[in-house]
Amino acid sequence: MRRFEVGAVVAFGITTAMGFVGGYIFHAVYGEARSAAVDAVYAAQEAQRVLQAYEPINTNLSMYRELDAATSLVDLATLRRKHKDATLRSIEYFERSVEKLQLPGDRRLAQPFLEEAERVRAELQN
Repeated sequence: MRRFEVGAVVAFGITTAMGFVGGYIFHAVYGEARSAAVDAVYAAQEAQRVLQAYEPINTNLSMYRELDAATSLVDLATLRRKHKDATLRSIEYFERSVEKLQLPGDRRLAQPFLEEAERVRAELQN
């Protein structure tokens, strides 16, 4: 088995690193790397918008099916309690998410929603 000198391994590593850096600089200068990244971000945002637009359909359909299945006042009381508890859990989750925000702009954006969430919590707990 052939053995390489340490110098050959180091030279090969430096050559590989220089090739990588050269390719990166070439793509950065001519904008190809940046446009590929931007295209990926836009595609992800479009997919996110499609999923968010479809979400209310699933939510409303599941709520309709639950209401349609209710046949007594006990069933309706159970549904009311279930949705009330789910709303309170969602408020708690939202508050924890806002606490993790680090950018001041995001915190300012979330502030009116926090106030509304507190109002909803007070309404549901009465």
